[in-house]
Amino acid sequence: MKKRLAVVVACCCISLTGCGDDEPAKSGEKPSQTVEPTLTHDEVIKQGDAICAASNEKIDAANDNFINPDEPTEAEFRVAVSDVVIPELTDQIKDLRALKVPADDAATITGMLDAIEEDLAVLERDPLALLQDTTFARANTIAQEYGFLVCGQA
Repeated sequence: MKKRLAVVVACCCISLTGCGDDEPAKSGEKPSQTVEPTLTHDEVIKQGDAICAASNEKIDAANDNFINPDEPTEAEFRVAVSDVVIPELTDQIKDLRALKVPADDAATITGMLDAIEEDLAVLERDPLALLQDTTFARANTIAQEYGFLVCGQA
């Protein structure tokens, strides 16, 4: 349990966000049909790394709930993984799947997200699996090869 939760999880935070028009159409107006443009490879990296940094802060804040942040108890660690890590990564996956990534990058991003989902399923059964070096290793490798600077880094 010597690994800090934030350090372990920082390597797996992969996320991007998109934006849209959330305002309802006024009476008598046709709803806007805003089409989100496809992002460039660099835009995907920029947005993803910004979200990963913000997510890392949220996950790191979970350390504040530990009696001893450098040595969380097993119970504290399990709660942090279940209550913070899994929901954060689930939200990230949802946001990323909604993005319009370049067609040439779609298979890479999908593979990365599928790898995260597989490891999340393992964490749901055993939160202590986060301590294993293999957890999120495949997703981290894909993220690093794609060019992320924050996402996929330990």
